[in-house]
Amino acid sequence: MYWEPIDSAPKDGRPVIVNDTKAATPRTAGIVLAKYASYPDWSGWIYCDEALQDFNPYGPEPTCWLANVPEIPETFLKELRNE
Repeated sequence: MYWEPIDSAPKDGRPVIVNDTKAATPRTAGIVLAKYASYPDWSGWIYCDEALQDFNPYGPEPTCWLANVPEIPETFLKELRNE
């Protein structure tokens, strides 16, 4: 895993880990899960966490993203969902 410039991040709606440089308060500052959203009249980064999105609807302004994060194994996800 390593940090890459935000310009190289995927912009296909896939959630990625980014740094949040525009946190409204120190409590929301730091590292967040976000995705790039593209609409006819606007495009940019939005939080994946609905509570953060409600608190700060303009989303983060990341400068970098965490690349090569290993995927969570499906067996672990099934355990979390009690399947």
